[in-house]
Amino acid sequence: MSTNQNNSDNKFMRLAFEKASEHLGSTKENPSVGCIIVKNGSIVSSGVTSINGRPHAEINALKLNKNSFDSTLYTTLEPCVHYGKTSPCINQILKKKISRVCYPILDCDKRTHNKAESILKKNKIKVKIGILKKKAKVFYKSYFLSQKNNSLPFLDAKIAISKDYFTKSTKKKWITNAYSRNRTHLVRSMYDCIVSTSRSINHDNSLLNCRIEGLENKSPDLVIIDRNLKLKKKLKLFKTTKGRKIILFTSSTNRKKISYFKYY
Repeated sequence: MSTNQNNSDNKFMRLAFEKASEHLGSTKENPSVGCIIVKNGSIVSSGVTSINGRPHAEINALKLNKNSFDSTLYTTLEPCVHYGKTSPCINQILKKKISRVCYPILDCDKRTHNKAESILKKNKIKVKIGILKKKAKVFYKSYFLSQKNNSLPFLDAKIAISKDYFTKSTKKKWITNAYSRNRTHLVRSMYDCIVSTSRSINHDNSLLNCRIEGLENKSPDLVIIDRNLKLKKKLKLFKTTKGRKIILFTSSTNRKKISYFKYY
């Protein structure tokens, strides 16, 4: 294959990953996949896995394009071939007369793993696997971990710390700048859940949501570790519960306070 074709494939696959990143952390048990459909060197359609996981990216991209004949479909993960709550994406790929399908890595789901290529080739569709493979392995690290370890979650730790190794300032509200705070909100939008402690939340009156315009609805669910149920009642946090779950872990038997928090 020519260098120009390889460069073109890399370019369109990067755009597919940009689409996939739009719903990262918002597709439940399904991975967030991006799909780009290209015809005559131009993008004619695109799609991303829907919020909560369905429909899949390929379905969303294909339904927006009425004429997919002789097109190339770029998807960030092997197209599914199994029947679940919906019919497999590969059925629509065949129906729409796509001529070439490209994806970086195989799906780790046993129902689909390494099965798409043979079906596509049997139907005289060209297949290219391995485009931006390293990027895909990093992008889907959490998905692979959950599949391999029976839903064991992928965790990242975040800490804000000053150059002189303090995590808070007694003189100023912030030890971080506006850029790093916005970056934190963007990262939050890509995760399913945040884990924090009542001590931290009480001290900062934390909201722990996503406060970037346009991404407010992507605030992750919240888990609060509170062994002795020290969480304060009148916190800003309880004004931001719309669209998100708050799960409180405690050893306390204080029924009155537990009932209060259950209300939210």
